[in-house]
Amino acid sequence: MREVLYHGLVKLVLVDHLFVEAVFDFLLPHFLRFYREDADVPLAIDLCAKLDCGGVCIEEPLDCLMFCISLILFLQPHCRSDPLPDSGACFGFSITQENEAGKVLSGESFSNALVKIRKFLRNGNLEGMLCKSQISGSTPIEDEKLRFHAMLLLGIVEVMLNITVTELEKATDVNKMELERELLTLVGFHNSLEKYTSISRPSNGIRRGTVRPTAGDAADRLAPGSTKPSPERTPLLAMPTICQLLKMALESLTCDSFRTEAASQNHVQLSNGEASAPNSELLSSILNICSLQLKLFPFPDKDDPWKTLIYGDIKLLGSPLLKLIWCLKSDIDKKRKEAKGRKDVEDRKEHIHLGLLCLKKLIEISLYSSKYVGLIDDLVSSPGLEQESTHSMEFHVIDECKLADGIDDQNTRSEELFIDRNIKPLLTEFLAFSFFHEAQILCDITAMIGNKLPEERKNLVAMWAIRICKNSDVSNSKVAKSLVSLAVSLSSPPGDLLVAQEMAAELSKVTGSDDSDLLEKSETFRIINKSTDDAIASILLQLAESTVVDMDWIITRLNTYYTATRKGIPPNQTGIFDSGSVLEETLYSRAEALLKVLSFFVAMTLKDPQAEYLVRIAAKFYKNLARISKLRVAPKGCKQVLPSLNYQKLVEITCRQLTAPIYNFVSQMQQNQQESNKTRGLVNKIKRENRCIPDLIFQIEDYEKYLIRLSKITKINLLRHAKRSTSRDFKIVEPSEDALEEENPNQELENYNSNDAESESSKESLNEETENVLAPESSPMAAEDSESEDEAARPRAKRAKMGSVVHESSDEEA
Repeated sequence: MREVLYHGLVKLVLVDHLFVEAVFDFLLPHFLRFYREDADVPLAIDLCAKLDCGGVCIEEPLDCLMFCISLILFLQPHCRSDPLPDSGACFGFSITQENEAGKVLSGESFSNALVKIRKFLRNGNLEGMLCKSQISGSTPIEDEKLRFHAMLLLGIVEVMLNITVTELEKATDVNKMELERELLTLVGFHNSLEKYTSISRPSNGIRRGTVRPTAGDAADRLAPGSTKPSPERTPLLAMPTICQLLKMALESLTCDSFRTEAASQNHVQLSNGEASAPNSELLSSILNICSLQLKLFPFPDKDDPWKTLIYGDIKLLGSPLLKLIWCLKSDIDKKRKEAKGRKDVEDRKEHIHLGLLCLKKLIEISLYSSKYVGLIDDLVSSPGLEQESTHSMEFHVIDECKLADGIDDQNTRSEELFIDRNIKPLLTEFLAFSFFHEAQILCDITAMIGNKLPEERKNLVAMWAIRICKNSDVSNSKVAKSLVSLAVSLSSPPGDLLVAQEMAAELSKVTGSDDSDLLEKSETFRIINKSTDDAIASILLQLAESTVVDMDWIITRLNTYYTATRKGIPPNQTGIFDSGSVLEETLYSRAEALLKVLSFFVAMTLKDPQAEYLVRIAAKFYKNLARISKLRVAPKGCKQVLPSLNYQKLVEITCRQLTAPIYNFVSQMQQNQQESNKTRGLVNKIKRENRCIPDLIFQIEDYEKYLIRLSKITKINLLRHAKRSTSRDFKIVEPSEDALEEENPNQELENYNSNDAESESSKESLNEETENVLAPESSPMAAEDSESEDEAARPRAKRAKMGSVVHESSDEEA
């Protein structure tokens, strides 16, 4: 409540500056409860937190109070002396007669208090202000109280940083260096207090109160498109303060070292108040401060002056951040040539990592908020950015991928130029330096920007990513996963599955079933090797699953289209503007490309999680194929249309390249399962496989059931390439002798298996067998999907063997 009150007072002053002195008169008596003018320690931090019901909570957000005071002083330096009439007690505040008697201007009192607190922070001992002498930290309650004291003091340090930066902007050359030294000292204090704010919280008996997350443990709550502010307290550092700190760090790096005198002032130890942080720690502190500000960044409302005052123009951070990253990278180039520069290289690498995280969050904010849409344009046009030449591996192909040519939209042009001038050379350098975490962040940034580009421009970025995958020897699985994901996700259909086919073909050469013929590394895609094969396989399987979901969506639209057509409803009234033929061709094309990708995977030796994942994807794929075939069967009373050539081609390729190999894959998977039965801790895995494998077999046979029906109606043998005897003989678990007698297939299925060879050469034989298999059904099935219809149409013997499994997994796994 008090935080809201302080925010409201600032907004009140923004509306009318005549309220300044009245607000100060209202706040001064309350502030004097925690400010001791003549004491060695001017602030009584120990009065701000209290024990309540066996827990600790913050009673007074003193840092927010001081931030409110400093903002009002900044907004109205010339305060009025008019007293506040009829002031009463409110929220624990009261103005007494003693306070009113002989008072000076409240604004002047606050200014003097802030000056004294700043002087104490420059020269005093922070132990007293933290009240650590009274809190030994021996109990969880005391540890939590110390943490709250440190959080409040951290906010007060941030307020002093804001004041110092404000004075620095107006300072002359004489005072500028002294203010810069004070800034560096306060940054050192800020860094030292972080370890106290990150003390582990007790599990029981502690009320969290008001918690300020630190740079190390703050959760990233920014969601794309989110307009709600973070539920945590906002940081008290103003955006100009962080910009000034980044500029100071950049100037220090440009000079190849921080100023010796300023650095000596920055060595801080809470035990004696003296300096203790080297230059690298100072730079880490500045970048951590920037990271925290961006992690907790809410999207300010247009009419919220409070957040505007705190965050200002966040786009100002972009240019110094990018310049700092380039400067650190150049510094690494020099230090790598020195024999004693290894430690410095590791420090610079850490700083680059922090800088890239800040830049990533900043770009994320700009892409999902129209208010900051010009950030990347500012980055591209920022003067002084040194453009580095790329490593010996050059991935730019001018004839194919020259970006930003002929683009009318300024935002698109800026985004492509940013990728071309910054992301590409930095990523090439980091891959050459084996800076894998940093390369992964660059891939994430590229993915965010690339997904906002038009399709044709997105494909150009994807082509560049594909060339990296072909030419880079990357052994880090996470980076390989990011690069392959970039190449696939930015490729527009049908290019995404074509790329996946090429990669899957090369992946099968590295993880195939025949160990004697396996390669250590792909010759086409050098990124595919023994260290990265699992990560790349997971990305390709995720693409396969998303394609199955797309197929399901298209089939639903086709079903709606056909239903509307039969009822005479115009397609535009149902929201479907594509013709049925266009939807069908798209569906057949995607399905054919997907089954080619899956056909490579069923020929591989996959580990348990991926093997199970593949089986589930294949089951969903065959379920969609059954739905497609069901749509090909004309409803009762409608004329049956012959299946198109593309549909027949899809059926043939499925039978040849996927159905037969997938039975071998499942058989090998079952064999591995039986071999692992003796291993402890695999019970859950076996149970999952005992559910997903029968579901796959059922979906395959359900799909082939509709092929039989179509074959009977249209007199076209769609199963001439199917080997159904393999599926009928398949068993998940070896049953007992009694179970074998109970679960014998009915005579109709045995006749079908014994005559399977004849069915491939004779349409008449096929029709006779179809009648036997589908004897329970009396009429063609409607075009609409119906799980109950599928259950009724299933052969009785199959239901007896697998009914319980299918009942559990058929719908929920879809």
